Amino acid sequence: MKLRYGIAIIALDLLMSLGAPWIAPRNPMAETLALRLRPPLFHAAGAWRMWLGTDDLGRDVLSRLIAGAHVSLLVALFGALLAISIGVPLGLAAGLAGGRIRSLVLRVTDIFLPIPFLLLAVAVVAALGPGLVNLFLALGLTRWPRFTRVAYASALELRGRPFVEASIAAGATPARLLWRHILPNIASAILVVGTLEFSNMILFESALSFLGLGVQPPAPSWGNMVAEGQDYIATAWWLITFPGLAILMTVTGVNLMGDWLRDYYDPRSRAL
Repeated sequence: MKLRYGIAIIALDLLMSLGAPWIAPRNPMAETLALRLRPPLFHAAGAWRMWLGTDDLGRDVLSRLIAGAHVSLLVALFGALLAISIGVPLGLAAGLAGGRIRSLVLRVTDIFLPIPFLLLAVAVVAALGPGLVNLFLALGLTRWPRFTRVAYASALELRGRPFVEASIAAGATPARLLWRHILPNIASAILVVGTLEFSNMILFESALSFLGLGVQPPAPSWGNMVAEGQDYIATAWWLITFPGLAILMTVTGVNLMGDWLRDYYDPRSRAL
């Protein structure tokens, strides 16, 4: 059941993200002041039906929601991939090399882990400047320690396995040991953590965009749509309701998928 709901929600998000230019009924940045703050299902003569209403500049909320899916998911995806590309090699180096390399990697990781994410991300964005590319850089550069810890623990546990020791005794090079034995056996753990971290990235991107440090208007993202609608919460409830629901449903779907992957790869679950 988790898998079905998760796949359904993720498939819908992917459809909106990849098909945004074709399925969005209007230009998400086209302003029509004569149609501002129209409620959902509004239909004006000679105009598209506004299924989710319009915002304070007369822009179609549904079109902006679809375009925002593309931006939010793209930033979350590249942010997660960047965090993996930084955290996993560092964790493997610490687990397999040991010595000073392990001490250095673990100390740096311990420094980053206690720092509140939002504070660190704000500092990174302040240094790089707001924007789409800098946003996913901020996410990736601040979320790598979790992958480092997982990769380190997995590599440390695998290093003592008989098949790894036998491979070392047979003269396997470090590169062969890494690609043939270590990475295939930690891929499931990284996949599970990456899935759950992807949902966190969506929340963090929304938070930064809400604060004005992410995607800059008039380009839509779910976070800045909520920020733009907060001033009209009493008179135009749809402006924050629909992007808020989109964030909630996407995070729920990804978490359901992550829970299913965790159960699937858990040896104790397979033994039951």
